[in-house]
Amino acid sequence: MPHRFLPTLILALGLFGPTAAPALGQSAGGTDVFEWVGLVGALVPTGELGVLSGFGGTSTEYQLTQKVAPTFGFGIAAWWSRHVGWDATFSYAIGEVEAKPVAGGADACGSAIEDCSSDVWLATSRLLFRYSPDETARWNLYGAGGLAVVGRHGKVWN
Repeated sequence: MPHRFLPTLILALGLFGPTAAPALGQSAGGTDVFEWVGLVGALVPTGELGVLSGFGGTSTEYQLTQKVAPTFGFGIAAWWSRHVGWDATFSYAIGEVEAKPVAGGADACGSAIEDCSSDVWLATSRLLFRYSPDETARWNLYGAGGLAVVGRHGKVWN
């Protein structure tokens, strides 16, 4: 299970990177500002994953639901000017699914299904925009737009 060591590496990179900042992409208004931030949180699923059959070597249909999972990651941000910047993040959640038979019954993970690992990763890249009325203002408005890619890894998805 070498992929289980990846979150530890990500957390170490985030916590012991070149600099740490309290809020990714929201530094003081200079130019050429670079930030490196460690991210820690939780993956909180909002819906069910779907129904799979043939899972665990049987013809039973299972309703899969992702469980809440600890998440670790890192992010970087660079400001090219006072108003325009870029950031990217990568996070990895060490998770499992709950697999309940559609016909009814208890979670089959750990009994009928040996391994229900279902790790989730997320990578983002965004262009950042900052508006501040002047350099001494105590407030700023932020906007961002970009792309995100989500993937799954684990025995469930093999």
